[in-house]
Amino acid sequence: MANQQQFNIAVSIHAQSGGSVDGDAVDLQGTIHAGGRNIKAFVNVTNTGGDADEVLDIVVEEAPDNNGQPGEWTPIPGAAFDQFDVNASESTAELHFVTNQRFVRLVSTAAGETPVFAQAGGFLLEQRLA
Repeated sequence: MANQQQFNIAVSIHAQSGGSVDGDAVDLQGTIHAGGRNIKAFVNVTNTGGDADEVLDIVVEEAPDNNGQPGEWTPIPGAAFDQFDVNASESTAELHFVTNQRFVRLVSTAAGETPVFAQAGGFLLEQRLA
């Protein structure tokens, strides 16, 4: 049974304000369930721009390594947050997904005339006990 000491927060998108962001890669080596990890992703988003057409999409991507060779970053099917819009104010969201790859990251894509969003996000991981 898991206990509090086994859980770790891994940040992918550090708190920042801007548009589109490729989050930092998170290495899943040392976590449980190798070959089928059930993971929770979470984000916090606030729209800080002023245009009515601003939107932000955030997805989880996976890769077998951290430099694109031999594998590329690809979106995980079903691992996308609902779209954030101009009304996002300290909006939090979470989702569960499964990956078989070693690395994951959050990727946000902003659209609109001059989109600006304060955003942060990461993953809740369960560490393997030694």
